[in-house]
Amino acid sequence: MGLYEKVKELSRYGEVVSGDRKEKYLVKQIKAQFEPHFDEIKIYPTEVLSWSNKELEIECEGGKVPKSDIVTLPYSPSADLETENYKIISLNNLTELNVKYGLLGNEGKVLIFTLNDDTLRKVVLKNRILLQNSPQPPPYTPAFFVTQNTLKFLKGKCRFYTENIFKNSIGYSIEGISNRKNDEKIYVTAHHDHWFYGEHDDLVGVALLTELMNEKYDNEIHAISFTAEESGCYFESFSWACGSKTFVENNAKRLEGTKFVLSLDNITDSLYVYYTPILSIPLSNNITDVSYPSPYTDSYRFLSAGIPTISFHSINYKYYHSSHDILTVEEAKIIEENIIPLIINTLRNTRLTSLQVFMNYIKNQVIELPVEIKTLITNIEGKRFNYNTILPLYKSILYSNGKIMTTIFHTLKGIKESYFDIYIALEDFGEIEHKEGSSEVNYFTYLNRLYREETKKFYALLSDIF
Repeated sequence: MGLYEKVKELSRYGEVVSGDRKEKYLVKQIKAQFEPHFDEIKIYPTEVLSWSNKELEIECEGGKVPKSDIVTLPYSPSADLETENYKIISLNNLTELNVKYGLLGNEGKVLIFTLNDDTLRKVVLKNRILLQNSPQPPPYTPAFFVTQNTLKFLKGKCRFYTENIFKNSIGYSIEGISNRKNDEKIYVTAHHDHWFYGEHDDLVGVALLTELMNEKYDNEIHAISFTAEESGCYFESFSWACGSKTFVENNAKRLEGTKFVLSLDNITDSLYVYYTPILSIPLSNNITDVSYPSPYTDSYRFLSAGIPTISFHSINYKYYHSSHDILTVEEAKIIEENIIPLIINTLRNTRLTSLQVFMNYIKNQVIELPVEIKTLITNIEGKRFNYNTILPLYKSILYSNGKIMTTIFHTLKGIKESYFDIYIALEDFGEIEHKEGSSEVNYFTYLNRLYREETKKFYALLSDIF
């Protein structure tokens, strides 16, 4: 069975949300694909918050909206409202959605998002404060995603009816282990929960977990298909990859001796590779390399355990999280011929760089940072330390245009960039928003103070490490 056939076998269950009854059938199918390739298979039950839409209807003075052209966005609250107080928001890209939801949520009783094309999209709604790995208040504004065909109906007063169900449930991650004499481990991950058909995101990745095992490796390979990558967190505004987050938290001992983690997520024939700079990876002209970890994949959660990461991801895929995410025969052949050899080469030939190379990278990260920290970093030349203590410092910055990136010293960088952006969210820290009409002098005074306080924190932390 080739890649195309494996993906179609997995996608026949349709949309699979973590914790719903279909996930059990899908995991059983993945297990059947794993069995010929691995020495041992383990299944990990994971507590998740499952969500489903039971009823959906929008009818306006302009007409009744066809159900084929609308979806309720996941984690939207239920609603039965007749109102003119709704806001239609045209997006440039899907990553803008949650920033705009947070900033505009108080401007209407209902928010309606569109990309002005014929696609439906899904992404978990989250309430502010964004990028927090702790429970936040549930979203309180009902929200929908519509196709451009729907816009002609959305006129005058509308009735918005959506019945949504939240429930505690159990999702299932599945691991295949290929033993080797070399006990140094490599984890290769994908995820099986998905929106719509979810063939690129991420059933191709799941199918690749077994396709890659047609080759032999020196290292012990652990292949994991995670639950709860798309949804399942308990209203955390960092709402994705909670299955892998739970796995890392519960398996610290087992993760010892891990060389690196490689994530396969949203795989197409046009890939980006994101990686932790402590790794030296074999690069290719066929992919775009980005020398920081991707926050959008399961591998990101392994950084908290000090494990280097690599992520293959097609972030610019035009049907990302959409009703058109379907693999073609031609795409499958390209992935088999070009992408699989590239991933195999990465698994075989990725190495750790020297600490000196890594420290030079860190020094380049602090060019515009406070003099105290630059001096501290410069003075560690020749000192011994473990790079694993540095990797958990990687955190994410979310900008007002929806762009997200990871960096060391993320609060210091984010605060400096807040001078030029109206909104920035910093992972596990908070949000910085320059509201219209507020005094610039007072705002900049606030930023200066915030910057000094964070400088003290990082100086103390780095002094302990070095």
